Amino acid sequence: MIHILTLKVGDKYSSQYINNLYRGIKKNTTVEFKMYCYTEDPKDIVDDVEIIELANPNLLKLQWHKIQFHSKNFAGIKNGERCLILDIDWIITGNLDDILSFDIKSGHFGCFERWWSNLRHFCKLNGGFQMFYMGETNYLWERFNKNPEYWQRYYVENGFAE
Repeated sequence: MIHILTLKVGDKYSSQYINNLYRGIKKNTTVEFKMYCYTEDPKDIVDDVEIIELANPNLLKLQWHKIQFHSKNFAGIKNGERCLILDIDWIITGNLDDILSFDIKSGHFGCFERWWSNLRHFCKLNGGFQMFYMGETNYLWERFNKNPEYWQRYYVENGFAE
């Protein structure tokens, strides 16, 4: 079992993106999964996706809400459960079984390489694909949450994020 987490905040993407992502995954895997959408606007999202209410979308800037996925027991997911963060605009075109059943070692963090950016020398992590065990990455949330304005500003002002 893997927990798949995605974020829909603001109006850049419609619910159709969540629905397409869910259906693409369902069609292309035999691995048991549960999908969650963290959003302030659950309108028209398929019933099979568990909605996690984003009560204050203005608390953080857009994609920065994803850092909350690393907080202990986010969405009631038990510590030690395998999780995967996917960006809302992924298009699934083939079998995902090898990815979704990947046996990431405890204490490790999995991601795809950031192939599209000239910032690869600084950070090769693709924030749109993150695999981890719930609870093991809580330190990311805790550090960010101590000063979220600083971290959001730091990465934007230094050209590392939007």
